[in-house]
Amino acid sequence: LVFANIIKPGTGVLFEGASKKVAVKELPGIYKTILDLLPSNPFAALTSGDMMPVIVFALLLGFAIILIGEKGKPAANLFHSMANAMFAIINMVIKVIPYGVFGLMSVAMARYGTAIFGPVFKFILTDYLTAICMTFGVYAILLVTVAKVNPLAFYRKVFQSWIVAFSTCASSAALPVSMDIAPKRLGVPKDISNFILPFGATANMDGTCYYFGII
Repeated sequence: LVFANIIKPGTGVLFEGASKKVAVKELPGIYKTILDLLPSNPFAALTSGDMMPVIVFALLLGFAIILIGEKGKPAANLFHSMANAMFAIINMVIKVIPYGVFGLMSVAMARYGTAIFGPVFKFILTDYLTAICMTFGVYAILLVTVAKVNPLAFYRKVFQSWIVAFSTCASSAALPVSMDIAPKRLGVPKDISNFILPFGATANMDGTCYYFGII
């Protein structure tokens, strides 16, 4: 918000057909927020893309599989295979993303002309300055004080996943790379990284927070 108010990336930007009035929805209370985390129908949450109920249901299902011990191994193996299949799908999507981005940029150029590059550059600059401050400021402090690791060494080891996220603009696309790097280069136990990284990719979207703060 500080960077957005200083740089003002939206100043002078006018899009045809854009609404001048925006209806702001009332925020739900604490009770309703907690209640909404428990899905009454997990399949409905899956089809509607409501992530938090899906995550809560996945956690409960995972705990249940652990509690039933040997009887739960077939289900655990099934979900493991499904996860690997999803990673394969993500890898296929990554290969076509550049063409999709090219098509979107072509449409934007045809509709708004070269005048769009000034406002877009200001938006990208604001977004990247925010991400840089968070990554090399806040996270660096946490790495030193909490994790007790050298930030520069950490950044070198995770750089590959950064490149994938940067080129695809999707943290989910970088998830398979991150899950491969965590146990091999960072020494994070695989059981921990396999849980934390997918959970963080859906529930800890710092980049999305910057984006909404800027727009």
